[in-house]
Amino acid sequence: MGRSSRLFKIIAIICLLVTVGAMPVLAADNNKPLVLLDILTVNDFHGALVAEGSNPGAGALVQTIRKISERNPRGTLVLSAGDMLTGTIEADMLESKPVLAVMERAGLTAMSLGNHEFNLTAERLSGVAKSLPLLAANVVRKDNGRLPDFVKPYIIVNRSGLNIGIVGLATPESAFKAHPREVSRYTFLDPVESANKAIQEIADKTDIIILLTHLGSEQTADNQLKGEVTELLGKVPKAAAIITGHSHKRVAIELKGIPVVQAEAYGRAIGKITLLYSRLDKKVVSASAAVIDVSAEKYGVDGKAADIVAQAQRQLSMIRKEVLTTSAPELAHDRWTLSPLGCYAADVLRQAFKADVAVINGGALRAPLSGGRTTAADVYRILPFEDRVETAFLSGRAIREMLEYGLFNTKVGVLQYSGVKIQADSSRPQGARLRRVVLADGRELSDNQWYKVVANSFVAAGGDNYIWFKQAKNRQEWKALLRDVLTVGLQSGLQPAGNPNERLLQQ
Repeated sequence: MGRSSRLFKIIAIICLLVTVGAMPVLAADNNKPLVLLDILTVNDFHGALVAEGSNPGAGALVQTIRKISERNPRGTLVLSAGDMLTGTIEADMLESKPVLAVMERAGLTAMSLGNHEFNLTAERLSGVAKSLPLLAANVVRKDNGRLPDFVKPYIIVNRSGLNIGIVGLATPESAFKAHPREVSRYTFLDPVESANKAIQEIADKTDIIILLTHLGSEQTADNQLKGEVTELLGKVPKAAAIITGHSHKRVAIELKGIPVVQAEAYGRAIGKITLLYSRLDKKVVSASAAVIDVSAEKYGVDGKAADIVAQAQRQLSMIRKEVLTTSAPELAHDRWTLSPLGCYAADVLRQAFKADVAVINGGALRAPLSGGRTTAADVYRILPFEDRVETAFLSGRAIREMLEYGLFNTKVGVLQYSGVKIQADSSRPQGARLRRVVLADGRELSDNQWYKVVANSFVAAGGDNYIWFKQAKNRQEWKALLRDVLTVGLQSGLQPAGNPNERLLQQ
């Protein structure tokens, strides 16, 4: 049957349905030839339960999802593209329980593994998997080559009489964008090969297949798609839709007949993919993608979700109210630049451990310092990860290489540092971009000498591909968390050392 004939058939069916007044039950009646499926998505929530700043909070997020689901109750599927469970004091100190509770209230069916899910132990993830399927077809254990116990490659669910296969994919960047303490146990396989292998197992059991991924994506101004998710386009032919995450972008695009969505981050938006499936042709005949803002003003706040958040806040009220200082400096942070907050934190770290050099990866810090009255919860928001401190002696050559990698990195963010001033030239070849490195006492960094370096444990363990501590001498991990060290610095009244650009020597 030609394309025009199929189109004529679909039009004729729609006309017939309209004539008999049956359009409202397209998604509800299993005998109807056309089925409308709505897929609502959330990604990179990072435990943002509380409504504060630009984050609308779990109450508004859940209500937005529930209100939109009501339009197509039997044909709506709610999915998450990962990085949901950790990142705030309420999520972390209460072992992700409030996050799981509000996601259950939202009707979440499954979640792909994000890189930050590996902040949790395998035991914790096994507990999560008992209530919420965690999907990743491309993650295997290094010791036996099998999927971890807490992971499924796919699930099959039914909506409006359709069997829908949901195949999960983790980003291979998890291998270096999660703490090596946990993630080093796993191998991340090729997403395309893993997706096609999983689909082969379920193709004859499903009507529609969706790829639920934590692969990054970005929609350009001229409506093109960038990022690692593009590797899937055209190479996984049986996929009807792709859900992405990881890069905290708004994406709603259709390419090569495949709708792709990503819904920013922190519960600020939801993605929506709508698929029209023809039982006559046994395929999706129409698709669309959109990103919808979460809005308490428009949709309201779900009372039960709000109660879950309020209970979590009550449990942690003493920590939230604990005032550390009333005179903190106001410091901005952007992980892609040498930032005022990043440099301040590195200064605090270097002075606390009497080191020659201090380094912190830009992604360790997740929020600016507002200044003035600062509570323990504010510091937790800035440094949400359980990152300890490590000291070691590195050669001048290793320090130089680490600084160059960190300053010119477009994948993981800029390395925040203290104790040196640098003259850099980005036009020079890689490996020769640092013309001079001068220590705080005015000495030139010598490749063959050894210097005391202090770093957060994520960097020291090789996270973000900072490999240089493997060459170190006298490594020592301390019990102190980076968060605790920053707290002491703030309470001591230490002031910022000036503009971060002053750490760059003029050419």
